[in-house]
Amino acid sequence: MKKILLISIPILLFLTVIVIWVYFLANGVPWEKEAANNLVYKQLGISDTDLKSKDLEWESKSGKYEVYLVYKDEPNLTYSYIHRRDLNKILLLSIHDNKTDLDIVTGKYQLY
Repeated sequence: MKKILLISIPILLFLTVIVIWVYFLANGVPWEKEAANNLVYKQLGISDTDLKSKDLEWESKSGKYEVYLVYKDEPNLTYSYIHRRDLNKILLLSIHDNKTDLDIVTGKYQLY
């Protein structure tokens, strides 16, 4: 009986670590999501009252958070930003026109 316990406990611990690692790999780290969220507000100089909607999504392929914002004064445009951990910055990826379903070049809330 002791031999079974000595074998099964390390195996269960190993499997638990693997499951946790896969979860974080697929969904991102929760405290990084909070940091990305705070950085969006700080770098862009916005508040919740400026936004119609906000969505943070983990991109497992790139390993970065993408932030999708729709501002109240531009409800037809969705701004797509990405959080770069190595630069600790939010970068504008694209501006999407929701009416025509096309990406556009200019918008009111560009970073540059």
